[in-house]
Amino acid sequence: MLDAATRAQVIEKCIAHLRDSYVFPEVGAAMHDAVRQRREKGEYDAIESPAVLAAKLTKDFQEVSRDKHLRVVHSNATPDNAGAADSGRQRLAHEGRNNNFGFARVDRLAGNVGYIDLRSFSPASLAADAAAMAMNAVADADALIIDVRQNGGGDGDMVALLISYLVDGELVHVNDFVGRDGSVLHESWTRKDVAGRRFGDIDALQAVEGHELRHPGLVHLAFELADHHLVADFDAAVEDAADRDPPQVVARIEVRDQHLQRRFGIALRRRNGLEN
Repeated sequence: MLDAATRAQVIEKCIAHLRDSYVFPEVGAAMHDAVRQRREKGEYDAIESPAVLAAKLTKDFQEVSRDKHLRVVHSNATPDNAGAADSGRQRLAHEGRNNNFGFARVDRLAGNVGYIDLRSFSPASLAADAAAMAMNAVADADALIIDVRQNGGGDGDMVALLISYLVDGELVHVNDFVGRDGSVLHESWTRKDVAGRRFGDIDALQAVEGHELRHPGLVHLAFELADHHLVADFDAAVEDAADRDPPQVVARIEVRDQHLQRRFGIALRRRNGLEN
């Protein structure tokens, strides 16, 4: 149970950290001020459960930032608990094995259309074998649909790994993770060598049905494909053509704001493959 002093300390540390460290300074300051005002109004005074406080702070921070990656999570473990990193990796590996690292369905549809239902971007260090099996299974398809309508986001290195299967072996700079001061914290590149076969030689991307997004990073894959000229007609609204022969799945990609609050599926087709 939280006492008043501990509750106040937790809130103050959270908002001070966001004010001083959040990647967008003006958003960090806005979250700091908004939650401090709520505290001064007594909105947190009746909360005695750490988990409830964490959920309330998450809601209030996201209301200002619209950043669905930003969460406050309660844990009984101390941050410096020995072996915490290894324990977290073991948990991710266990969860990944239970759900095939997010590759919920890999199939070949009518018209020789490959289909991958991808529910998460699991860490590439854990999920590379699952990715290779999925991409090998669709390597001979004339078209490929990567369905991320139920994808909750995840690891950027998996995005780079998947793009590696869609380019012909050249190193492609996918993106950088940049700190508040502009320093590059992590560079993401495709891989020159991948396990198994590449799909490769693609020239079109279209979307399958937009839904509100829980994790902004979900659209990362499509934007990177478009940015590196692997896709076309990125913003085009196209009439549904799922009943055509051969079948095509086409619709619209929508981006509501700078945080990319949409969910979609991706359809890729080979050059000189399916007819428009």
